[in-house]
Amino acid sequence: GPLGINNPNGNDFAMTVYPSPSKGMVNFVCNPAISRNAEINVVNMLGITMKNTLVAKISPERFSIDMKGCQPVLYFVKVKTDKGAFTKRFTLQ
Repeated sequence: GPLGINNPNGNDFAMTVYPSPSKGMVNFVCNPAISRNAEINVVNMLGITMKNTLVAKISPERFSIDMKGCQPVLYFVKVKTDKGAFTKRFTLQ
């Protein structure tokens, strides 16, 4: 697979990010495999962490991050769980 992405079980780490582009609130919908004990980091293109949160349980597999006040650029959301890690991207307007 792509460099920097550890996804040993194929689609176990499916996540949708919307809206993209966003004007502030970014929503995430993920499958149950990543809905428990996840570390979520939002980083900018320079790799600087803009938001960081730990999720003990997402119910029902949905969460949102408020990005109001952040610069309108491309961001990456990095999700780490005990089963692996992956990255998704979104744009802020």
